Amino acid sequence: MHMAGQRYSRQRELILNYLQSTKSHPSAEMVYNSLKKEHATLSLATVYRNLKLLAQDGTLNCIPLPVERYDGNQSEHPHFWCKSCNQLMDMEEEGFQETMEHIRCNSAHQIERCEILFTGICKNCEL
Repeated sequence: MHMAGQRYSRQRELILNYLQSTKSHPSAEMVYNSLKKEHATLSLATVYRNLKLLAQDGTLNCIPLPVERYDGNQSEHPHFWCKSCNQLMDMEEEGFQETMEHIRCNSAHQIERCEILFTGICKNCEL
């Protein structure tokens, strides 16, 4: 992995691989806590710095909630955030890609990316 204008970083690759392997949309602290067990030299500052670089470069999605969360899945897809349990999850909505393509084709604007975030109470917290 080599991003334009940036040197290779083993720690950055470790963080990216972790994010691409999970669907949990972790915060920087959650990434750090998951990786520090096996990588004792990793610091929280390093995680924050690399997440910021990866998000700025477009390699990751940064979802701005009260605490930023990160998603290694680069496909366009909506998210749902439960205000009760703070879980952030992918929404698999049938027709979403077709709707986005229709909007892109019929828009006078050049749309690069769409971020849709639904908020509310998840089905587990409603019980």
